[in-house]
Amino acid sequence: MVDVLRVHDDDNVVIAVSLLNQGTTVQDQGQEITLLSDVPMGHKIATRAIKNGENVIRYGNPIGHAIEDIQVGQYVHNHNVKTNLSDVVEYHYQPNLKPVDVECDIPTFDGYRRADGKVGIRNEIWVIPNVFCANGPVQKIVELANQKYPRSENFDGFFALTHPNGCSQMGEDLLNTQKILANLAKHPNAGGTLLVSLGCEVNSMDAFLPVVGDFDPQRMKTMISQEVEDEIATGMELIDQLYEYVSSFKRETLPISELVMAVNCGGSDGFSGITANAVLGRVTDIITGFGGTIVMTEVPEMFGAEHILMNRAADEEVFSKIVALINDYKNYFKRYDQVNRWQGSRLFTHSQFRCPWIKVRWYGLLPWVPKNCTILLIITQYIMYARWTMLMKLVPLLCLIILFQCAVAWKQTYMDR
Repeated sequence: MVDVLRVHDDDNVVIAVSLLNQGTTVQDQGQEITLLSDVPMGHKIATRAIKNGENVIRYGNPIGHAIEDIQVGQYVHNHNVKTNLSDVVEYHYQPNLKPVDVECDIPTFDGYRRADGKVGIRNEIWVIPNVFCANGPVQKIVELANQKYPRSENFDGFFALTHPNGCSQMGEDLLNTQKILANLAKHPNAGGTLLVSLGCEVNSMDAFLPVVGDFDPQRMKTMISQEVEDEIATGMELIDQLYEYVSSFKRETLPISELVMAVNCGGSDGFSGITANAVLGRVTDIITGFGGTIVMTEVPEMFGAEHILMNRAADEEVFSKIVALINDYKNYFKRYDQVNRWQGSRLFTHSQFRCPWIKVRWYGLLPWVPKNCTILLIITQYIMYARWTMLMKLVPLLCLIILFQCAVAWKQTYMDR
C-alpha cells in the first residue's frame, strides 16, 4: 500500500495518504524516509532538509517558507511554515501559457440554443422577484406551477430565485443588485422568466427594466402585484404563456466551444488539491482548448497561486486585469481595516494592531467590568478572535469569571446602597 503521494517532481514535501505514526518508514522515489513525529492524513512530510527561510515546494511551486530548520521526515505544517503572501504586490508578466494539444474531433453536448444565440444545458422557467417583499407570492406561484406542469424530457421545472434585496438600496449597491437580477433574467438555462414587482419598491419595474435592456416578450414576462386584482391568478396566466413557449425548445447536439462552465471551491480537504482540483483543472484546459469558456471567482482562493494564473494570461492586457483583480481585493480589505487573510494573521491589520471587536461585542458590559477583570476580558476576546484551539476550552471559564465579577460590581453599585 502506498503511504505517501508526491504531487510534482520538484516538490520537497510529500503527502501522507493516511495517519502515519512516528518512526514509520515511507518510500519516495527510492528514498527511505523515517518520520520524526506523527503525521495526520493529508498533511506534508519533508523529503529533504529545508533551511529556515527556504521555500516549501508543493505542486512544483512555493506554498510558503520555513520559519525554522526542517529535517527530513519532519511534519511540515503551520507551526514551522509561514505563507509567502504579502501586501499589494507589483507583479511582472512572465508568460507561461502552454495551450493543451487537442487532436481529437471537437466534443459535443446536448443543450438548448436560445433565440439570442446563447446556449443553455437546462430548460427551466425562473420566477424572479424585483424585491424581497415579493418572495412569498413568487414561491407560491412556483409551487402551483410545478404541480400543474411536471418535469419532462425537455422541461426541467420552475424555480423561485428569491433574495433579500431590492429596497432600501441606492447608488452602486442598488445597481449591483439590478445587474445580477438582469443577468439571471437572461440566463440561457432559463427558457423563460417571470419578473415580479411589488410596485412600491426602489427596484421598481420602471427602474429595473432599463438595466435589463431589450428582451424577447415571449421569453420574459413582467407583473406588478399592486396593479392586479389577484397576483397569484395573474402570475399563473403568465406561467401558462411561458410554459407554452419554453416547451418548444428541444435538445440539440452542440460543440463544446459553446459551453460556458462555472467552477467554485467546494468542501476542501487535504486531498482536494491533488485530486478533484487537479482533474477539474485538466477539464477546464480541454474545454478552453476547444474554444469553450470557464468562469471562476473567489479571489482569495487565488492568493498564493495568482502568479501562475497571471502568467497564463492570453496577453499583457489580460495579465494587467488579473493583477488589478488581486490587488484591488487586498485594497478593499485594507480600506475597511479588515483582517488580511493573505498575511496569515488573525490579530493584525495592514497598518497597526487593533482590537475594535472588544468595543463592539462587549460595549454594553464594559461599564460593569471591574478594573481587575479588564485584562481577562481582553484575553478572552483575543482567544475567541484568533481561534487559538489550545486555549478555547478556557473561554467558558473566563466568561463565567467576568460575568460573576460584573454581577458583584452591579450588586455593590445598586443593591448595597
